[in-house]
Amino acid sequence: MKSWLVGIVGLIALMSVGCGGGGTGSVSYPDPTVRYFNVVPDSTALTFSIDSDIKASSLGYLTSTSDFVSTKAKDVDFSFRENAESDPIDVLASTPAKNSDYAVIAFGQESVATSEPIKRARITLLPIDRKAPSGNKAKLIVFHGFSRATGFETPNIDLQNPGDTPQFFVRNIAFGESSSLTVDSGSQTFQIRRNGTEQVYVEQTVTLGAGKIYLVIVGGIEGATGAIAPSMNLVEISPRTDI
Repeated sequence: MKSWLVGIVGLIALMSVGCGGGGTGSVSYPDPTVRYFNVVPDSTALTFSIDSDIKASSLGYLTSTSDFVSTKAKDVDFSFRENAESDPIDVLASTPAKNSDYAVIAFGQESVATSEPIKRARITLLPIDRKAPSGNKAKLIVFHGFSRATGFETPNIDLQNPGDTPQFFVRNIAFGESSSLTVDSGSQTFQIRRNGTEQVYVEQTVTLGAGKIYLVIVGGIEGATGAIAPSMNLVEISPRTDI
């Protein structure tokens, strides 16, 4: 075989390998993951289900399952109920997306005045960014699950350092919603304020680890004492290593 023909044959073979034999490739994404949280202050012990399958049980107020677990990326019903009851308190139809992570949060109150339906207990699927911050930083995902006393409308809230010119802050978080920010690690003092005012519901000093992610659950009921008093609770979120 002449040298020029050998060269052509070799080139064709190389192109065939480089193109995967003429086929098309596809990217396989991981299944979604979920972690369950009870932010219902007047609950006893909650059971969470996907469709009819129990996924977590006996979760007391401000407790959660230990970590994120895989679920299927398909149309499902998320629900929660008291352990001792058979009927769900709330049901949410949703389709978790592949390559995504969610906090499944029950929040609100089981017993509310009929004139205050916004405070009723319900379930939400909160997307969680589990990519760890770089350097000497920490990531906070702030969830608003705090209620004002009966007869008073629950406002949007701000999280900030004390003072009129805070270094770190997020504003105008609605009830049942969240907002994220990246802050310096180490000791930080934060206040939970009524949006746009100087009214402080909670003030707390925390120690944040570098490269850590925290879900900051703002919970409790205004004027309450003990376990259901207004509070700011930091739950460490395990980072993903594949993103």
